[in-house]
Amino acid sequence: MPQSPLQHYLQQVQQGHFLPDSRQQQTLETLEPSFQQLQNPPSPWQQLFKTAPKLPHMYLVGDVGRGKTWIMDNFYQRLTHVPKQRWHFYAFMQHIQIQLQQQQGHSNPLARIAAELAEDYRLICLDEFFINHIKEAMIIRRLWEVLLPQNLMLITTSNCLPQNLYLDGVQRRQFLPTIALIQQHMQVLDLGAGQDFRRLKHAASHYYYPLNENSSAALAQGFSRCSAKQGIQVQSLSLNARALPVIAYAKGCVWVEFAQLCRAPHSELDYLSLATMIDVLILANIPQLSDAENDQVRRFISLIDILYDQQIRLQISAAVTLEDLYVGKMQADFTRTKSRLYAMTHY
Repeated sequence: MPQSPLQHYLQQVQQGHFLPDSRQQQTLETLEPSFQQLQNPPSPWQQLFKTAPKLPHMYLVGDVGRGKTWIMDNFYQRLTHVPKQRWHFYAFMQHIQIQLQQQQGHSNPLARIAAELAEDYRLICLDEFFINHIKEAMIIRRLWEVLLPQNLMLITTSNCLPQNLYLDGVQRRQFLPTIALIQQHMQVLDLGAGQDFRRLKHAASHYYYPLNENSSAALAQGFSRCSAKQGIQVQSLSLNARALPVIAYAKGCVWVEFAQLCRAPHSELDYLSLATMIDVLILANIPQLSDAENDQVRRFISLIDILYDQQIRLQISAAVTLEDLYVGKMQADFTRTKSRLYAMTHY
């Protein structure tokens, strides 16, 4: 019998591998009964008479680096013999779009998709749940109306409380019933503020600034190392039939200008495609970002979210320090990006 997430956490704290954190322990203690219920399926008698308790849904929230994703992934990975699926929210929405294409011609396709998810899985985990667009808001509304009342367990992580989802979004009033559904069916587990555990990594930094000959040479050396000096000098890669000009590419490693990835109109689907091709991204010449480059900032945030989820390592050259990389009104979102950039460039 594998250790439960709570047992594993307590052992790691006792052995000095983790720092104790009361909010993390409380969250794991709350999740423990659900882990035991999933790990020990209901008896045939309970299945026949449907007397097994309904699984709860959990909404993990808190500041950046507080361990939300680690807790969810630890829960997910330690469950054995349970039909389960884990997605980053971008990848989940891509999956839903594919399903919608396959359901063309059917009435109420989102309800059918939600019912199929509930039939296929006992546990669904979604990392970085958030709403950016009215189309996403409406898709999630229809999915959640069918999915949340079902007897499966949904765990999401998010950086904002349910009542703050899609806060300044277009036609937000249409999304308010979804917020009410979340508040009715999901237990909010708040890890609060505190230590950003990603910042505790002590390893060599691959974040180089300012932009000069030294930072350019550092990236060139980085590419030489990760490509074993066999870089294939290609002019572009193909991301969903869209050309991405690159400086150099070798198997598992690409060296590319920031402007080509974030100034050009690439989508989350393009970034998901890129993540399947590489283990290391070398990103050159990031300027200091501000509200004047809002579209670039949003793409950069999406890029880092997707690459972080796929455990891609980064080497970066930038005009300024990591702390000064962005000066603008999207500080809440970019705080998460800075935390992830720190973790991804220290190895």
